[in-house]
Amino acid sequence: MVGQFQICNYRTLFPLEWNGDVRWVRTTLCLQFRLIGEDNRGMLDTPAP
Repeated sequence: MVGQFQICNYRTLFPLEWNGDVRWVRTTLCLQFRLIGEDNRGMLDTPAP
């Protein structure tokens, strides 16, 4: 069994450091999961910034 699904528009707070100042900004992530095999092993692919 090979399955693939995406979870988009997931809003979270992300710490952003700017000039030694840490600010919490609201961002949107798109998570992509891959399910391979019958051992129910999940792989999480995160896109590069």
